[in-house]
Amino acid sequence: MAVKALAQIEGTTMRLATKTRHRLRLTALGLVLLLAVALLTPAVSAHAKLLRSEPKGNSTVPQAPTLVELWFSEELETRFNTIEVKDQQGKRVDRGEVSLSEENKKAQVALDGLGAGTYTVVWKVLSMDEHTLRGTFSFTVAQSVAPAGTEASPANATDTAGAAQALPHESPMDSMPSAKSEEGYEISPGHSAVRWLSYLAMMTLFGGFAFYLLVLAPALRQVSSATGTDDLRVTGARRIVILSWVGLILLAVMSFVALAFQASGVFDKSLSEALSPSLLGQVITDTGYGGHWLLEILSVVVLAVILFILSSRLKQAPAKGHKAIWWAGLLASAVLLIAPSWTGHAVAAVKDYRLAVVTDWLHLLAGGFWVGGLFHLALTLPSVVAGFDKARRISLLHEVIKRFTRIAMPAVA
Repeated sequence: MAVKALAQIEGTTMRLATKTRHRLRLTALGLVLLLAVALLTPAVSAHAKLLRSEPKGNSTVPQAPTLVELWFSEELETRFNTIEVKDQQGKRVDRGEVSLSEENKKAQVALDGLGAGTYTVVWKVLSMDEHTLRGTFSFTVAQSVAPAGTEASPANATDTAGAAQALPHESPMDSMPSAKSEEGYEISPGHSAVRWLSYLAMMTLFGGFAFYLLVLAPALRQVSSATGTDDLRVTGARRIVILSWVGLILLAVMSFVALAFQASGVFDKSLSEALSPSLLGQVITDTGYGGHWLLEILSVVVLAVILFILSSRLKQAPAKGHKAIWWAGLLASAVLLIAPSWTGHAVAAVKDYRLAVVTDWLHLLAGGFWVGGLFHLALTLPSVVAGFDKARRISLLHEVIKRFTRIAMPAVA
């Protein structure tokens, strides 16, 4: 007996050791792949930045320039960029129209003939990540520009040459505006709250469908010998549908509020003024933000139809699983998460890293299961396990936690 028991223990130990080695190999492989992706991914700045300008900020130039040129770290939208150049009396001396070049990373505006004096440049651009960036700097002109068709006098030419020689050679970094002059990108607390609520609503939707299909329903089938399991499955399904409706309504409201915030930033209007249909329409039709917003609204409509059908079926035929409708909801909520990946930093990085949008979307899917799944784990599961006796409750919790962990751990990684 003792020998047989010892053999069984030894066999069990060997199986556990084999499983442990297998898991360690998989973990090591995953870490290697993660490290490879990290090393192969180029660094991308958080927002578009002003790299340099001509004339540079707080500089003195020997002769009046004919252009003000700004170079940015990311591509700009073709519209809604402004560069205003004003003299000491506040009069504009630029010609108004901003042109882009160098893959839309350089913005410039032509100037009228400038006299000697100090000028202020006030600029605002809309980058491809749909963020509005603004700043200001000044420069001083030591000598007026010569009138068209005339030549500078020898004395003036000598003075100009001497001034030019006195100035050190400027590298691109020398043309950086001073740190104090660049205001940069700012986001209001209200806008931050809108974005946070939108992401939470999206993750609640995706996490709800995923939690039911991949965790709750299979776990309930595993303990199907218990009486009333179908009723408890319907209870959980209805709770997820109700929470999904809340998330969907919240997302619809936040989508329109976010559109108003975007219009406010693009047109420098107050939030109430940005609610103008014409301004909102221009943001939708004339900027990259419009495509992302329309996809988000279309996904909201599709999910509303799916939730309506699912709600009706759970009332009419609660005993059926309606698995196809649940999978349709999971697919629609996954498409919904493409919308935030279609704008923002991923789009700005796509020229340097072609998979930027895809990896950003996968990041949101993983976050959707993890965050949204925890949300439903906390608010849906208690109503389900309450219908079991103590033994079955422990069995169900064991199945749910095991299945959730199997997906959540890779998602977090």
